Parts: sequence; structure tokens; C-alpha cells
Amino acid sequence: MALLRYEAYEMSMSDPETARIFITPWVLDWAAEDSEVASAAVAAKKWDTFVLLIHEYLHVLQHPLLPAATGRSVVVREGFCEFLAVQATRHVGGLSAEEIRRLNLEITGQEDRWPARDWLPDYEATADYLPFVTRVRKAIGTVGKNAIPAAFFQGHTELLGTAVDQAGRWYPMPPVTAAGGTRRVPFPVASGRRGHAWISRGTGISPTDFAALNKDVTLGEAEGFIPDGMDLQITVPGFRAHRILGLPDGSGESWEQIARQNGTTVDELKRINDPDGDLSPVEDLQLEWVLVPDA
Repeated sequence: MALLRYEAYEMSMSDPETARIFITPWVLDWAAEDSEVASAAVAAKKWDTFVLLIHEYLHVLQHPLLPAATGRSVVVREGFCEFLAVQATRHVGGLSAEEIRRLNLEITGQEDRWPARDWLPDYEATADYLPFVTRVRKAIGTVGKNAIPAAFFQGHTELLGTAVDQAGRWYPMPPVTAAGGTRRVPFPVASGRRGHAWISRGTGISPTDFAALNKDVTLGEAEGFIPDGMDLQITVPGFRAHRILGLPDGSGESWEQIARQNGTTVDELKRINDPDGDLSPVEDLQLEWVLVPDA
């Protein structure tokens, strides 16, 4: 059915699961007397296809957790993708004249059929996607620009205020906004049954202050088994929660990757989350939460 729509409506589409991309090949205004290499219409179609491929290829790169964590939102699926495609296309538009000349030759096979001077550097979302991109740009005012690629490519949808629990269910949570806030965060490394006193030792927040900040939270639950950190949310000023993500093949984020993503060091992460030296290896902590400095 999807292929029928693709042909009937001249759609372009991609399948992230198989990494297949479909682009309509039709050049409706190609004059019969023009060869492919002499046709301005063909050259324009090839440039259009190049830009379309940026959008469709980005779909292939989306993190597999993204659809479930965002309720299969079309704003996320198409809006994020087109927002990133606009950035990539404008980047191409910023290349030097010589780089554009070589790229044009690779795309069109022609020396004299260039794209309009301001098309690439001033590229804007297509009419179909512009409403979604507008909403993405508005959201950036709350979550920050870096949250978009972090969620789209890395699966860190907690930066958007949404996540998937251990059972694969969608779970809303407070979005990351201004640094130093007092938002609630999922309980870190809940599966370890380490209680909560270690948080004071790791963060430097006194036990008295930590208890006062979380006086409405049943902290004693941390002594037992918690299916998911999102089932016991706490306040830890100066820190936010990072989801340790894994892939279906069993691989997952390393401490080094987590440190780079959050602008800190492995030593600092372990000082915060493992002050007593009893934390499980990071490969056993997939879909767990750890505290990171809210810089």
C-alpha cells in the first residue's frame, strides 16, 4: 500500500528498519528533444532529489527508541527530520564556490546547470513540513537546540520530557529546561537496591537537605526493588538524569560516551553515582538512570 501511494502521489519515503529509501524518478517537464545532460529540468530534478535524500536519509538515522518514546508523534518524526535537513542543506549552501561546482558536477553531470544562488543557503522547510518545523523551533526555546539531535540520533528523549520505561511503555516526565532547576528526576540506578543515602555522599547535598527536598517522596522504597526509576522520582538540585541507552544487539553507552554527551568526565560521573564503589558495570545498567551535572 505504501508503494502504491508513493507512485500515485509522487511521494518520497524511507524505511528506518530496512534503511531503504524511495525517491520518485519522474521529471514532468523534461522536453523530449533534450538529452539528460542537456536538460535544465533534469538538472533541477537531480538537485531536488539530492535535498530530498538528505531528509529521507535522516529518517534512517533516527534512534529506534524515538517513535515509542514520543508516542509516534508526526511532529517528531517529520518535524525533527526536516529541521535537521534544513540545517544540513544550508550547510551545503555555505560551501565555497569551487566546492559547489564540484558537487554540482557530481549531482548533475553538467557544468552550466547550477542551483539558484540563494536556494541552498536560504533553504526552508517544504510547505508540507513547515508547520511541524515551526513547532520544533518553538520547542527549542524550552529544551534547547542540542536536545533535538540528542533525542533524534541518540535516543535521549528525556531531554524532551518523555521516555520509555523498562516495559516499553511511554512515560511523560519533566523536560530539561534551565540549568540548576529543581525538577523531579527518575531515581538513579534503582535496580541496585542501594537505598538513597549514597545520593547525598555522591552529590554533596546533606542528608537533611535531601530529605527536606523530598519530604513528599517515599524514599524508603529505594531499599527494595523498583521496576523503573521513573516510578520513584526525586529532586536533586544541580543535577539531571541521563538514561543509559542500549541497542538490540546488547551493546550500550559507555561511561566515556555518557561523559562526552554531558560535558563532564568519567571520574566525575563515578564520583556522583558510585561513591561507595558498589555500582554494577555500565553494560548491566541499560535503561537505568544516572545523575549528571546540570551544567
